[in-house]
Amino acid sequence: MNNLSNILTASYNPSREADQTGKELKRKFGCEFMYEVIRLALGRSLGLETPPEPAPDAKGSAIRGGSTLWG
Repeated sequence: MNNLSNILTASYNPSREADQTGKELKRKFGCEFMYEVIRLALGRSLGLETPPEPAPDAKGSAIRGGSTLWG
């Protein structure tokens, strides 16, 4: 069983498509860091009524849990 600390620091690899979309949004929004786009995506996802489909692959750049939430 995972405790909250394990969940908050877990790494995640998005799909290659999600990684590319994130990089495009980073450029369009003028963000300095990728975590800024990730935070926007996390906030947006909280408004969805159903969970998204699982990613088709995990070939995007690794997202470290600690830096994603607090970095």
